[in-house]
Amino acid sequence: MRFVLISTKTSLKTLFDAIESVEKEAGVKIDLDVIYVCDLDSADVASRISKADVILIDVRGGMPRFLEDAVLGSQARVVVPLIGPAPYLRLGNLSGDTIAKRQKRFPAFNVCE
Repeated sequence: MRFVLISTKTSLKTLFDAIESVEKEAGVKIDLDVIYVCDLDSADVASRISKADVILIDVRGGMPRFLEDAVLGSQARVVVPLIGPAPYLRLGNLSGDTIAKRQKRFPAFNVCE
């Protein structure tokens, strides 16, 4: 399974250690491609993202438009934002947009009454 992590963090040692542990314990190979936001090349990044099965997004401060387009146009069945709002969330047919549209407003009430 091919994972892509899009991150602003450059210190990911704990993640790499965790992947190594999972590979040893489960006897599987995890193909992790880390894309650092500070090292973006739009053509290369779009190609790498398009091939992902799972995309993890750990970006603070927003993503460039071409990166958003690459995530939204990817073949990934699972897209998980690790921080902040979930507009990119995708779990099979469930998406962040679907969840937002299903939310209902609660009637306003005064807690002091």
